[in-house]
Amino acid sequence: DMVYQIAQDKLDQKLIVPIGGDPHLHEPTPRDAKIVAAADQIFVNGLTFEGWITELIANSGTAAVVDTVTEGIDAIQSTTYKDSYDPHAWMDVENGMKYVVNIKNSLVKLDPDNAAYYEENCKQYLDKLKSLDLYIKDRIQEIPVDKRILITSHDAFEYYGKKYGLKLEAI
Repeated sequence: DMVYQIAQDKLDQKLIVPIGGDPHLHEPTPRDAKIVAAADQIFVNGLTFEGWITELIANSGTAAVVDTVTEGIDAIQSTTYKDSYDPHAWMDVENGMKYVVNIKNSLVKLDPDNAAYYEENCKQYLDKLKSLDLYIKDRIQEIPVDKRILITSHDAFEYYGKKYGLKLEAI
């Protein structure tokens, strides 16, 4: 969605993992290999989010530029797995803003003729994300400090909890 918000209809965009699909568990198909092989640019989250993507890219024969949108993120190290990170960095909206800038910079390199378009869309999107960040902070402040607990069934909120002052508990 972040790529779409910046590029909109200027580029033909294809998803490997369907909307609503789980990138952690996705099993690449021949269709995915065709998409990757034909791509000019591929965006990956990195941080071990889509562990299968490296092999898919290598086996596809693509000449695409591969850009990792989490460049510059202060990643949270996994306490369970060595050399592994929590890949859900966008849950801290400021990190999400870094994703957006990384995406915009990559799109400008790929398609410099539309640089001004990407810059403007990026600016508008960043303004929305700044507002979202303030909104979250304000809403969290309405919760008494001793009640700021987030109970979740998926270990995806470490960045969110750390950023916005919530204690995380598994269901």
